[in-house]
Amino acid sequence: MSRKVCRVIRDAGWVTVAAAVVVIAGAAVATGEIQKRAATTIPPQATGSAIAKCKHGQVALAAGFASPDFDPNSSGGPTVRFDSMLAGKRGVKTTGFNFGNNPGDLDSFAYCGKRARPPEVRSNRVQVTPGHVGSVVAKCLHGSQAIAGGFATNQQIVTLTSRRAGKRGWKAVGVNIDGSGNPSGPPWLTAYAYCKAPGPKVITRSKDITVSSGLRTSRVKCPKHARALSGGFDGHVSGAGGQLTAAGALDSKRAAHGRAWTTTALSASAPNEATITTYAYCHR
Repeated sequence: MSRKVCRVIRDAGWVTVAAAVVVIAGAAVATGEIQKRAATTIPPQATGSAIAKCKHGQVALAAGFASPDFDPNSSGGPTVRFDSMLAGKRGVKTTGFNFGNNPGDLDSFAYCGKRARPPEVRSNRVQVTPGHVGSVVAKCLHGSQAIAGGFATNQQIVTLTSRRAGKRGWKAVGVNIDGSGNPSGPPWLTAYAYCKAPGPKVITRSKDITVSSGLRTSRVKCPKHARALSGGFDGHVSGAGGQLTAAGALDSKRAAHGRAWTTTALSASAPNEATITTYAYCHR
């Protein structure tokens, strides 16, 4: 084989590899695999927010949050999320209240994609009276599907479930604990669905674990060659016999270099046990 032919084959091989890298990088951006994080420290008995922003030329496709270094055995209290939602086209806003006596950290995560492919945001809300549980589902239009979602409240309601509901819906469940944060106006719970038409084929994976007084982390991995578009959690809220049973998620974020979704939770009715379900919504 001549040197010229070898060079042509070699050069063609490099072109093929380079093209493959471009395709993979493009797919990563399209499915929201680029992560941006913002953090804030919330003083005791106060409300704080963090907004993670995608860079110019990108949009936020999905959201995550975390309360890093939270210790249920310390004098600090949980930083409870009141909002986890898109903020404009490029941002994800996470708002929480620190019930403890020490400062508490709160992280917000934005998972970013191409600007030309922003999701359509659909919302629905329900009013939740003090001491009661409320549930609401936001639905995408026919012909589109929910690839991710979020929730918001006016700071009287603690959201204990945020997950996909069928192909077109996103469900939020919360309890009005009457006096949390600094509420203003009626106690609304809002669910958001981030919709794509027709949208990618979504593969759902889930896992249940039991939690009580201590923190436990659950990780759900996507199938081989699949990536996590988004994720969710279900704290299985119930109020049988006047006693609230539920699990509360402190972290809900992407993990394993984009191949999994993780939830860190404890029982909201500790020391009684509760169940938390972690969901990963995956795409090949």
